[in-house]
Amino acid sequence: MDWSKGSERIIADTSTDPVAGRVRWKAVKSIWIGAMTLTALIAGPFLFTWDALLIFLIGCGITLCVGHSVGMHRRLIHNSFECPLWLEYVMVYAGVLVGMAG
Repeated sequence: MDWSKGSERIIADTSTDPVAGRVRWKAVKSIWIGAMTLTALIAGPFLFTWDALLIFLIGCGITLCVGHSVGMHRRLIHNSFECPLWLEYVMVYAGVLVGMAG
């Protein structure tokens, strides 16, 4: 396997079935996400500021657009462009901040 282009989650062969698999529900994750959502809905209106909204939008732009879409997806998964190693590290770090679990 060529590690320079990322790692494969599925090793495809003639017996690979794209439909086969199992979804696992974890109550702890559901409770955690539900509690965070409920807290945001209750406390959010009392703590809202325009400065915080601006920081949120800038942070989302950096992590989602630069980090996840460009750094993680286009660079690591597709290897679709060349860039200096330091820039790749910065973009991938921003992508890791998104917090998406594989």
